[in-house]
Order: sequence, then structure tokens, then C-alpha cells
Amino acid sequence: MRINRAEWMSGKYGLMVHYLIPNLWSIDGIRYRNPEAVVDAFDLDVFMGNFDATGAEWLIFTIGQNTGFYCSPNATLDRLAGPGHCTKRDLLMEIATAVKARGKRFIAYLPCEVYGNKTLHEPLVWDTTPGSLQKEFQQRYTDVIKEWSLRLGRCGWASCWMAGGSMVILTLTRFQQRVTIGRCGWQLCAPAILRQ
Repeated sequence: MRINRAEWMSGKYGLMVHYLIPNLWSIDGIRYRNPEAVVDAFDLDVFMGNFDATGAEWLIFTIGQNTGFYCSPNATLDRLAGPGHCTKRDLLMEIATAVKARGKRFIAYLPCEVYGNKTLHEPLVWDTTPGSLQKEFQQRYTDVIKEWSLRLGRCGWASCWMAGGSMVILTLTRFQQRVTIGRCGWQLCAPAILRQ
């Protein structure tokens, strides 16, 4: 019997916010170049009020993409790539918690590669050599994702959308097979990931 993991979306609509830092404009028109300042300037109450006004049943929100900066702390990424890629404020968890409090669903969005993010190529061992299976990258990036997944999983009602795999489908096939997102939360279902 085939399980339809997206059945809860049937007949409803959601909202996707592609939130990228840095170089974002704040409401007051000030341009922030420091990722920490960008995330600190994010007004959660205003954002959630706008989300409520849409009537959407779920929210897709980016952790980060192609900029080298993420709106949520991650000690694993800090250890591998050094500080400055992740914010101290956990905007991702704040939003996921606020969405859950409304009885709605939250989906975190993250690319399954770092192709466009050259600042992470060396620390995550991104290898585009033809025939490379990206084994070291897969392990390191899986460890980074695991930290977010465990934290968001405690929030409940969270899922993840991993995008960008088609760009590197030949080298990431095994990685994509290892990472499966569960219906009950942000769960990475690979045996290697679940081992504590």
C-alpha cells in the first residue's frame, strides 16, 4: 500500500517565503550586511500577522540558500566551517513554533547541495570531480542537517523540502536515497543518521 505523505495538503494552500540573507532590506529601509543584524531585525509578530492574513495552512521557509548564511544556529556547521555562517537567534525555530501554535504546518526549505555557495566548498569538501560520489560532503552535510532536524523535530509538525538535487543528480544519488523526510516531523530516516 502506497502512503501519500502529502495528503494533508489536499484541498488547501500554503505560503512559501524564500528568505535569504545577507543584503536584505529591512522595513525601515536600512540595508544590513551583517547576517546577525538581518535576522535580529526580523519582526516575528508582523511576519506572523501577515501569514495569518493569507489564510494559508502551511508555511515553507528557507533555512538558507546559496549565500553561505543560515537563519538558525548550527554548532556542527560552526565546527566545520567556522563561525559566521549561522545566526545566534534561532529564527527558524521561532517561526516553526509560531506556526505550530496556530495549528498549522511548517516546512523548512534547504538545498541538498552547496553548489552556489563557494564559502562552504572547502569546509564541507564539495567535490565536483566527474565520477565523485561526494562521500565526505554527504557525511558532513548530513551531520549539519541532522542538527537542525533534531531541533525542529522536537517542535513537532515540521517537515523539510530538500531542493537542488537535479543540479548534481549524478554525484548525489546515494545522498538523496539516504535522506528521507518523514511525515511526522523533520526526521532523517537514514540508519547512519539516526544512530546517536
